[in-house]
Amino acid sequence: MLEATTEDSSSSNNRVLVVDDDPGMLEVLVEYLETEGYQVETALDRDSALEAAKAFDPEVVLCDVMLPGVNGFGICKLLKEWCEPNFLPVIMLTARTDIESKLEGFSVGADDYVTKPFENRELLARIRVMLRLREALLKVVALQKRKDEFLNIVSHDLRLPVSVITGFCRHLLKRDPALSADDHESVTRIAANAEFMDRMINLLLGRDTVTRGEIELYPSRIRIDKLLRDLAARNSSIASQKKIDLKLEVAGNLPLLYADENKMVQILNNMLANALRYSDSGGSISLICKVEDNSIQFTVADQGPGVIAEDRQRIFEPFKKSRPSPNQPEKGGAGLGLAIARSLVELHGGRIWVEDTSGPGARITFALPLGHQATDPD
Repeated sequence: MLEATTEDSSSSNNRVLVVDDDPGMLEVLVEYLETEGYQVETALDRDSALEAAKAFDPEVVLCDVMLPGVNGFGICKLLKEWCEPNFLPVIMLTARTDIESKLEGFSVGADDYVTKPFENRELLARIRVMLRLREALLKVVALQKRKDEFLNIVSHDLRLPVSVITGFCRHLLKRDPALSADDHESVTRIAANAEFMDRMINLLLGRDTVTRGEIELYPSRIRIDKLLRDLAARNSSIASQKKIDLKLEVAGNLPLLYADENKMVQILNNMLANALRYSDSGGSISLICKVEDNSIQFTVADQGPGVIAEDRQRIFEPFKKSRPSPNQPEKGGAGLGLAIARSLVELHGGRIWVEDTSGPGARITFALPLGHQATDPD
């Protein structure tokens, strides 16, 4: 129904549907709008308005409130339901100026409200605003569609090599008795990382029931110490290559955590990847977990350049990274890891922040309320 147009929203040929049972008002509006270059269709009531909308495909609707049978509010509601999920701007026209009438119009989906008698130039300006808004929303929808197509293509292209890596690793682990203990450990780590990547790709493909604007959680009981040990093991080879000492500081007697394990792994892996990216050779990174302030707190602490105060909120925004100092080279990365981490932490009812440290390095912490501990989820 709604297709992007290359014409400017203030130019001619935009389609306007006028719903009014007053022949004199219809004649005035049609003559004025056509003089301004708009294509105009008219309707007198509910049935003719819906019929005209289906045949004419308007880009804006002007609808009188006081109509016989179903009034303008009812017609507005009908047109909004008909065009769903697309956006069809509806401007209500009425002599009623009380706030209750305006609120009723907005409650059924009206986008603007013009009182009679109106100034033609004002009405034209409001039509143009609605057209610009519609055009902007169409562009957003088109970009969202392109993004979804891109993610599907990339995700599908990634799955094949990942599955091949996982398959060969499993074959080696089962069929090759000549593997040394070190080689067996290395292949096991490769397989674990490939399986983790496959889970992340499945998330992109929507296999974990990711709906638009809503990611569902699948919580289970998690042993925090094992979660962190596995995370450190998966990243140990990268840390070793950079000669970075990866440390675990896990408090004793931690409760079981009731959370989505895949999402927890993704949060911590993104935080650790960020620390590894910004850490220089010979430094250290600590994975810390403790109970404090009625919450379970996870911290990734590094000895890198740190995060300046002005960027401590900014780095959790999509595509934003900590700004380097004048003598510091720009680091890689898309600037999505910490933004994704924040979204997943907040989905669990927690919060994430950069700690204020006096020394070098950065300490990024997130906390989940103790209500997420898995005392008895069954």
